[in-house]
Amino acid sequence: MPIRGVQPGRRAGSLLGMSPRRPREASRLDADGVAALMQGQDGVISRRQVLDLGGSGRDIARRLNRRDWSRLHPGVHLDHTGEPTWDQQAWAAVLARWPAALGGASAVRAHGLRGARADEAAPIRIVIPATRSVDPLPGARVERIADFDTVALLHLHPPRACVAEARGLAGRRTGQWLCWPTPVSSAAPRPPGWRQP
Repeated sequence: MPIRGVQPGRRAGSLLGMSPRRPREASRLDADGVAALMQGQDGVISRRQVLDLGGSGRDIARRLNRRDWSRLHPGVHLDHTGEPTWDQQAWAAVLARWPAALGGASAVRAHGLRGARADEAAPIRIVIPATRSVDPLPGARVERIADFDTVALLHLHPPRACVAEARGLAGRRTGQWLCWPTPVSSAAPRPPGWRQP
């Protein structure tokens, strides 16, 4: 029976400003790629990386709503809802300001050098190219450096400044003497499915 006042072929909901529901598109997210990437990044992933793997904002929102992921910084997510470790905070800071790398005492710690302080409460230090200007990041200190392209080791996990630069930045900030590595343990092989952030 036709609804009074509705033209034939139109739905009643369209009169109320509601559009008919469109069927949801199947997600094209590469779930295996996301899992491998998050494993290689200590459980942290950026929005851009999800989109590069065929995902969408809806895929991210679904995982956040189900509490599979939590938000560490705008556009950076963690694979659990508990307290992030120092390594996860370091990854999150780098991904939130990409292209970026750990700098100063944070890079020294990531390189595994003796004498590096294990101060969990200290802000994560990251370096970015001098030509960039970024907003402050909670829990991190951002430093712009002119020679970013020569000192940033973007292939390491997490990306960080080279040893000499890290020692220089850390020494300037803390005034402490740091020993050479015994050896640098950061040259680990890349995990399967690893993609540069």
